Amino acid sequence: MSAAPVVEAPRVPSVARADSAAGAIAAPMAAWRERFRTQVALAAAGLVAAALLVVLVVQVQQPRPLPPTAGGTGQAAPAIEDPTAALQADLAAAVSATAWPDLHPSIDEVMAQSSGANPAHDCFAPTPQPDAAACTWGSGDAPRHLYLVGDSTAMAYAPALKALAEQSGGAIRVTTVGLYGCRFTDVLVQNDDPAVMQACTQRKNDVAAMIAADHPEQVLVSNAYTLGRTADGRDLSAVDLIAAEAAEMARYGMPGRIVYLEAPPEGAPLGNCYTRVGSPYACATSVTPVWRDMQTATAAAAAASGDRLVDALVFTCWQDVCPAFAGTLPIRYDQTHLTVAYSAHLAPYLRWALDGAVAAGAPAPPG
Repeated sequence: MSAAPVVEAPRVPSVARADSAAGAIAAPMAAWRERFRTQVALAAAGLVAAALLVVLVVQVQQPRPLPPTAGGTGQAAPAIEDPTAALQADLAAAVSATAWPDLHPSIDEVMAQSSGANPAHDCFAPTPQPDAAACTWGSGDAPRHLYLVGDSTAMAYAPALKALAEQSGGAIRVTTVGLYGCRFTDVLVQNDDPAVMQACTQRKNDVAAMIAADHPEQVLVSNAYTLGRTADGRDLSAVDLIAAEAAEMARYGMPGRIVYLEAPPEGAPLGNCYTRVGSPYACATSVTPVWRDMQTATAAAAAASGDRLVDALVFTCWQDVCPAFAGTLPIRYDQTHLTVAYSAHLAPYLRWALDGAVAAGAPAPPG
């Protein structure tokens, strides 16, 4: 995997709100965009196409009531507040920061913990076969049941779904199962780990059987937004990979109830860019054309099947710049995977994206 391009730091004051940040860093951002003009142009074209397709996705959705309150009164739960502005403000402040804040956990801690700190780690390991009960969070009596499936990208979202279930007042339970290194596509995508290659097809079959038995309300799927090749060495384009992902989701027989949870754009290699006394902008990256291609293809697949898309840029990047932290939380522990702490922090946004945005009849705002 090639490293995501690292962007140079603009010299800008710190900001607390996204609206004021826009004016504060306009000139430095103009210089940044000039340097990355070709990439930004490609990204913008992809964003326009993706936005048009996301509108199509939203148009085929029928708003439904929010779930009943935990008290069982049958009344609709209070409207869910959209957390987008707060998330974007934290990211804007991180982009403009000239020094690292005190992060909890620290960058060093999350790099050392890696995926071992993820509560769903064993649910995505090649062996043993996942136990649905051990991989399910929330009340067993919850009226709504969601599944999260996919490769390690999905595993990194598991803390968010776990927190969502535990904060739902007994309304939602979530089962998080998959296999790191194994894309949930109907073709076997090459991985360097022989154990993953041996287990991948069977794991996808096992998860499909679990879903058929449990009849969940929705399935959230997340796979890497990087290119790959088949086990026999054939290159797969973004369109190929997303078509294969859509075909795998079609196995579940749940049209209109699949949610494509985008992979975050690649970050910088923290071991190379991070020093406590250095600039945070050394670890900022731009959104790559490959990521945009994957986003556009996913939006098209979701529109074709009446399914939905959750935009990862809302909580990972600000104006196409993707910092290493937001607020006091590191965003990734490596180039691609969310930290446990930041993933759990996203639970309110995912709840809003799944329920609040639909009930309001509006798409999630663009990143």
